[in-house]
Amino acid sequence: MFIIIVLIIVIIFSVVIFGYLLFKRLPDLRSLDIESIAEEKEGKARAKILEAKFSRTTGAVSQKLNHFVGPSKNFFRAKFRHLKDSIYQLEEIYKSDHAKKKKRPPTINELFVQAKGFIDKDEFAPAEKALIEIISRDNKNVPAYEMLGDLYFDNRSYDQAEEIYKYLLKLYTVKNKKSSQALNVINLSSDELQQLETALVADLDIDPKIATYYDDLGEVYDVTGKIDKGLEAYLKATAIEPSNPKYLNRLIDFALKASDKGLAKKTFKRLKQINPENAKLGELESTIEKMK
Repeated sequence: MFIIIVLIIVIIFSVVIFGYLLFKRLPDLRSLDIESIAEEKEGKARAKILEAKFSRTTGAVSQKLNHFVGPSKNFFRAKFRHLKDSIYQLEEIYKSDHAKKKKRPPTINELFVQAKGFIDKDEFAPAEKALIEIISRDNKNVPAYEMLGDLYFDNRSYDQAEEIYKYLLKLYTVKNKKSSQALNVINLSSDELQQLETALVADLDIDPKIATYYDDLGEVYDVTGKIDKGLEAYLKATAIEPSNPKYLNRLIDFALKASDKGLAKKTFKRLKQINPENAKLGELESTIEKMK
């Protein structure tokens, strides 16, 4: 609408100037003495002279008008272009500001959904980013740490996975000083199983969840070749859950790798008691007996 108004103003302005210059030239047209030309007084000659005179007059007017209006036309074109660009810029700024106001950060639940989706598609980096964003908002969000630890393990980032599982253990054991003290007395310098039963089985306050983190650590130590640390991790896991066949099996595996026949035999005896139908018992017993 604004552009149309400006164009109308320019047209009116041009017509006024044209009229003014034409009016100024009218006396020259009136003073044209056709009678003074002896040979060209009649018909076509007179018309040609009038036409020539009028053409010169209008040509001068047109020239002056173009000289005056031309720069104005370019000026207005430039102004229109600048105005149009300014309007587009303001519109983009408005859209951007509106989008920023409208967009809200995802909730923690939404970030979990995003992380799981990325993990399902094996997209490590965005999954890690989503989980770290959760932890940055809630530094004690256990499920986020668990997913992040498993993500690091699956992507062979074993050092990072180890740190995550250790931190999870810290989160759980710090809640119960008695559990922490009981777990810390475990060592490999004496009769481990007897010591574990004495120190830990009576401690009913130990959260079974802690055993799963020792299991996770044991898996990390297994793939990284840290046999002594893996053995210690499964000693603590079986102390917390002495009837868990998975942990007992893993403890036997590490005892075999560490060439600890005594620990392997005692763990095997416990496994046989709680899981007598285990198809691998015969093979395990034969392997243990062959140990030196």
